[in-house]
Amino acid sequence: NGANHGEGIYLTTDYGVAFSFCQPAYTWKYSALGYKLRCMLVCEVDADNVAVGSGAGAYPPAAGTSSGSSVRAEALPEAYLLVNRPDAVRITHVLVYCDARYDPSSGPSSSAAQGPARRWQLNWCTALIVLYAGLMLLHATLQNRAVKLWLRNNFEIHL
Repeated sequence: NGANHGEGIYLTTDYGVAFSFCQPAYTWKYSALGYKLRCMLVCEVDADNVAVGSGAGAYPPAAGTSSGSSVRAEALPEAYLLVNRPDAVRITHVLVYCDARYDPSSGPSSSAAQGPARRWQLNWCTALIVLYAGLMLLHATLQNRAVKLWLRNNFEIHL
């Protein structure tokens, strides 16, 4: 459920751990930043409202805090921080990483210009609705007097 070591905001001091939680997001394929981006936040934390993980054990929040939630800091992994109050975290920087960038010199037919590769799948519900609409349109067209007359005169088809 995401609260393995208690309620609060989970942070880390290890760049590798933080980056592992940054899932790529696809954006506009012609963006100057790139079409596959990751974002990471750099935060400042009040020391009075944080539990610091140290692997085998952890240090609970300072004694003077008036936190209503308990922090199970003893099981917190190394390099993790657990902040028990949202107002104790301040975002100082937003880091944006580009995994894939558009290359205008490669032309519109290249895979870089096309954006991420997507597999085409048939949606059967949509296909049935389009087929039904097409049949209804054909039926309405064939019931039209002018169409019937045109088919009879040009192709000798009697409906």
